[in-house]
Amino acid sequence: MTSGISTRTFRKKQYRLEVLKQRTKRHFKEILREILSSLFILFSVLLLSLCGVYLYAQIITLPCFEVKDVVVRGARKVREEEILKLANVQKGRCILNIDLEGVATRVKLNPWVREAFVGREYPDRIVIEVREREPVAFLCMHDGFYFVDSHGVVFKKVSQDDEVDLPVLTLSGDENDGWASAIERYLDLLRYLSTRSTYPRLEHVAEVHWSSKEGFLLFTTDGYGLRIGTGNFEEKLRYLASVIADLDKRQVKGGFLMVDLNNPGQITVQMRNVVSPRDVVPLKGRYKI
Repeated sequence: MTSGISTRTFRKKQYRLEVLKQRTKRHFKEILREILSSLFILFSVLLLSLCGVYLYAQIITLPCFEVKDVVVRGARKVREEEILKLANVQKGRCILNIDLEGVATRVKLNPWVREAFVGREYPDRIVIEVREREPVAFLCMHDGFYFVDSHGVVFKKVSQDDEVDLPVLTLSGDENDGWASAIERYLDLLRYLSTRSTYPRLEHVAEVHWSSKEGFLLFTTDGYGLRIGTGNFEEKLRYLASVIADLDKRQVKGGFLMVDLNNPGQITVQMRNVVSPRDVVPLKGRYKI
């Protein structure tokens, strides 16, 4: 009886060992297959990479991919020669080797350029498209006049070569005393004036003065100073036509008329012997200042 039990136990152990060997052998084959598969994929990727590098090296030496033309689009205020000089795209280089972002960054060094987009037109052309700033005013500062664009950015000092006819914005107080907010409100004022069909329209504006205490004082090209504060411009300017008609009826002319429209219910008019809140020397006579 004891011998029979021992034999059965021995056979069970042999069976378990055999199953373990078969399982280990099967796992080893699976692991080996995965390793070989991974090595094959790695080798394939490496081979394809080498082929890609070789193919790229051959392509960039083809004459058909050499840059033969650089085109500038959208430039009106900036001369094409200036854009090309900043872009510094050398003809004869492979079009694939041109750093498009680098070219765009260099082009945007010109203060008139707000955005620059650079692309390839295969096989041999580089296209530079610029979006220029739209100046809406001259900002009077302590060292001269500066351009302000339609986004409220002060971007360039005015030079004698700049032929632009714009109203002047003067800001009183310190530069940190709400200047950014004042420029933003000034742009709102210009946008409103551009939509008016009655006096004063945008073309009548010669200068706008802003102070943190009194808001906007608008000077027209025909001798009116209009105090309009900081808001409700439509409501305040609604009564101006009747005020001017009354002044014409009374034949009040000559000098400079200051009209306070801050309180539409109590409009006041004063005669002043000035033509501007400050003395301005025009640049070559081309500016509305």
